[in-house]
Amino acid sequence: MKKGKKLLLALLAAAALSCASFALASCGGGNADSGTGASSAQTELAEIEGVVFEDGTFVYDGTEKSITASNIPAGVTCTYSGNRGTDAGTYTATAHLTGEGYEPLDLQATLTIEKADITGVTLEQDGETVYDGEYHAPALTGVPAGVQATFSFDGEEAEGVRAVGTYDVEVLLRGKNYNDLTLTCTYTVKIDAAALAAEIVDSFGSVPDLWAFLPESFAPENRAIASIPDYTPFVNVSSIPLNGLGKQMDVVYGLLTKTAAVLPYVNQVYAVMNTVKTLYTQFLDNNPEDYKTFTATAGGLSFTLVAGEDAYAMKASVGPVSVELTSSPAAETYGARVQLTEGTIFKYTVGPSALKVAMDILDTASTQIEFVREGDAVAGYLYEYLVAEETELAATSALLAVDAEYTYVIGTKGDFVPTGDGRNCEVYRNSDGRLCGTEVRETVEIQGTFNTLWYPLANVAGISSVRKTDEQNGLNADTVYINGAAEAIHTKLIGLSGGLQAPSRRFDIEFKTMYFYMYDAEEGDYESVSCEIPMIFIQEAYLDEFEDDFSDVNAEYLSGGVSLNVSSSVQEAVRFCYYEMLDDYDAIKESVSHDDIVAYCKATTL
Repeated sequence: MKKGKKLLLALLAAAALSCASFALASCGGGNADSGTGASSAQTELAEIEGVVFEDGTFVYDGTEKSITASNIPAGVTCTYSGNRGTDAGTYTATAHLTGEGYEPLDLQATLTIEKADITGVTLEQDGETVYDGEYHAPALTGVPAGVQATFSFDGEEAEGVRAVGTYDVEVLLRGKNYNDLTLTCTYTVKIDAAALAAEIVDSFGSVPDLWAFLPESFAPENRAIASIPDYTPFVNVSSIPLNGLGKQMDVVYGLLTKTAAVLPYVNQVYAVMNTVKTLYTQFLDNNPEDYKTFTATAGGLSFTLVAGEDAYAMKASVGPVSVELTSSPAAETYGARVQLTEGTIFKYTVGPSALKVAMDILDTASTQIEFVREGDAVAGYLYEYLVAEETELAATSALLAVDAEYTYVIGTKGDFVPTGDGRNCEVYRNSDGRLCGTEVRETVEIQGTFNTLWYPLANVAGISSVRKTDEQNGLNADTVYINGAAEAIHTKLIGLSGGLQAPSRRFDIEFKTMYFYMYDAEEGDYESVSCEIPMIFIQEAYLDEFEDDFSDVNAEYLSGGVSLNVSSSVQEAVRFCYYEMLDDYDAIKESVSHDDIVAYCKATTL
C-alpha cells in the first residue's frame, strides 16, 4: 500500500473514535435510531424583511390613539405591546413578529400623544358683586373635564374674595392632558351702604332672655316672699314658703341675677343702634374702601365698629363701663362683654339654641353656666371657683337638666360633713318651680356612705306646726319641737356592722338654708335673701320604716301617726336625678377650669 493511502485510513480511524466519544448529533448528524447511517442537513430559518413600524404623533382629544406595523409578509403574525394610549405622554411600542420558518423579530417605535390647547373657556370680564359677607369670584365657564382652575386675587391664591375692593384676577387652568392656560380679568366687590350697615349692626342681636332656658315659673319674682319666717314661736307648717331654692340651684340664680343687673349697660348701647346704622351708612357712602373700621358718637356714646373677615365687633363706653358687642354670622353667634371695673368682667354668648354666661372677679372668683337646648329638653353645665394666689380654695360644679315635668340639678354644692365627699341632687317641679325633693350622697371616712332623702315638712301628714331653738340636740344643730309640744322630738340612730355605733340618724327634722327673693322698692328690683326652712330627712335604706320609726319615738306629740305624702312621680324623678344623672355629672364635673373661665371673660376683639 502506498504511503498516502495509509495516512488517509489512519485519519478515518481517528474520526471514528472521536464519534464514539460524543453525541451523534454533534458529529455530523448521524441517525442512531435508523441504523441506516443516513444524515440530514439542519433547516435554516428565514429573516423577516420589509416590515415597516414607524413612530406616530397625535394630539390629545380624549380618544385612544395607536400605531401599527405594515408590509407584514404572509405567514407572519404581529402582536403589540405599548402601542396604544389615551392620556398625553410618550409610549414605547413594540411589534412582535413571528411565523413558521422565520426568525422572530421585534421592532420598536414611539407613540407620542401631545397635550391639547385649552379652548372654549370664558372668564367673566369686569365682573362685580355686592358685599354680603360671603366669598365671590368671577364666573368661569366651559372648563373641560380634567382641567382644574386656580384663582389668584392680587397675587394671593384663593377661591374667592369678600372684602370690598377691585382685584386683579388671574386664573390658571391646568390639566395633565392640556397645556397650561392663564386668563386674567378684574373683579369688584362693591357695597350697598345701607344694606351693609344694616347687616353688620343687626348681627349684634339683642339682649338675651337669661331665663329662657328654664321653665317660666323659675323667674325670680316667682321666688318672692314677703318676710322671713321666725321659728321662735310655733309656726304653722302650711304657712312655710315652698318656693325656695336649694344651694345647688341658687348658684345658677346667683350668676343669672348678677348678669341681669349688668344688662342695663348693654341696653344703653342697643338703644343707639339705629343712630349707629345711619351714621355708618353715611360713612360707607363716602368711604367704601374703608368700611372695616368706623369710629363715631351716637346718643352721647363714643363707639368704634370693626368689620372683620369672620366676625364683627363694636365697643362703646357707658360712663366708666366698657361694653363690647360681638357677632359671628357664620357661626350664628353674638354676645357681649361688659367690663365693670379693671378686675370685674361679665360676658355672654348667644348661639343657636345655646347660651353661655360667665363672670370673673379679680381672677379670683369665677363662675360660668352654659345652657343647650335639644328639642324640648335643656341641659346646663355650671362651674364655680374661688382661687387665691394660684391656690384653689373652693370649687363646685353642677349638671342641670330640664324635661317636660321636672328640672334636675346635681352637683357638689350642699351641706356636707367637712371631711366627707358629697353629691347633692335637687328636683324642682316645672309647673310652679317648687322644690319637690332632694337626695344627698355623703361618704364619710369610717362611717361609710349615706344616701339621704329630703322633703319639705309639708309632705309629712301629722305634723301641723314646728319651732326650734338654736341649741344642739344630739346630732342635730337645733332642738326641734312639733305640734305645740314642750318636749323636743326624738330620732333613731343607725348602727354599723360589727356593733359600732355610727353618728347618724334614720330620720330627723332639720332646718336647711334656702334662698328666696324679696322686692326692694328703692331699687325697683328683687334681691336674694336666705332663710331656714324645716325639712324631713330620711335615710333611703329606712324609707319603708320611716312612718313607724317616727311614731315609735314621738307618739306623745302625735294625735295619730305620720305619713309621707310624696307622689310616685316625684320619687321616680328624685331617683332618676340621683342614680341616672350621677355618672353623667361625674363625666363633666371638671371639664371647665378656673383658667378656662378667666380666659373666656378676658378674650376681646377690640
